[in-house]
Amino acid sequence: ILAYSITSKQTFEDLKPIYNQIREIKVDQQNETPILLMGCKLDEAACREVTENLGKQHATLWSCAWIETSAKTNTNIREAFQELLKLDKKRQFNFNVDQDGHLI
Repeated sequence: ILAYSITSKQTFEDLKPIYNQIREIKVDQQNETPILLMGCKLDEAACREVTENLGKQHATLWSCAWIETSAKTNTNIREAFQELLKLDKKRQFNFNVDQDGHLI
């Protein structure tokens, strides 16, 4: 989970080098590493510095899931973890097969 505050553009910008480090470490598993980009403090949307559009754009660019949450109001907390579990489950069942359909 790469979490940022929607009320702080800096926390969003701080995720870029962390994301790049994950990709460097997991270079051979780039499409298999489940990543969830999570905007926090949705209950403070009136003070928003990171737009939904920007979050979604980065999720697309980084090929990861995206969600906005609020721990204070319990908004999308369960959904965030369900999404992460879904991504991990998809990763677990991503087997390599040869031309004849046999597991490699």
